[in-house]
Amino acid sequence: MKTISISQINLRDIIKPLYVGFVLAVVYFVPSISHATGYPLYLLEPMRFFLILSIALFDKRISYLLALTIPLFSFLVSGHPFFLKMIIISIELITNVYLYYLIFRVTK
Repeated sequence: MKTISISQINLRDIIKPLYVGFVLAVVYFVPSISHATGYPLYLLEPMRFFLILSIALFDKRISYLLALTIPLFSFLVSGHPFFLKMIIISIELITNVYLYYLIFRVTK
């Protein structure tokens, strides 16, 4: 039986699921917070902001996962954006991630 010591656990492995959950919760609550405060937080583009953070902090799998699921989650939970716009936003976010990693690989 293989045992794992605390020193072998990578802090990023613990933070990844917490970060994804936090992002989904923030995106879910942006319409509610905007309505409650009267300040249009959606103008800050929280989907793109958290995607850029995931590109900076984690590997490309998490970034692609967020690019796919953030608009879908928002659509399923709040009904906004409508379905066609959700697909367009997903394509745009996936393209952003792809182009970042392409440029990073080319300019190494």
